[in-house]
Amino acid sequence: MFAGPTKTIGAGAVAIPSATFKVVVVLDRPGQGNRRRAFQTRVISVVIPNEASVSRTADWRSFRVRPRDRRDGHGPAPVRRRNRTKFREVLVDRVDVAP
Repeated sequence: MFAGPTKTIGAGAVAIPSATFKVVVVLDRPGQGNRRRAFQTRVISVVIPNEASVSRTADWRSFRVRPRDRRDGHGPAPVRRRNRTKFREVLVDRVDVAP
């Protein structure tokens, strides 16, 4: 994710993102696929700042956000047209709190 002034390295040739955004959908078993998702499907998303002040031993759980939250200044994460359902809206609007 890029937000604000872009930092670069290598004589300004390589842009450094301000944060990393990841989303994981936890399925009950291998090969389950999208059709077997349910309202209780666990969706974990994190935004981890790319800053020296973030400890390498920091608990990833402290960076959890709603999957909808994309913090790069471009608003909500894009949604694929086929996934625009009430079910999907429930999954992207909650922050995972499971250990």
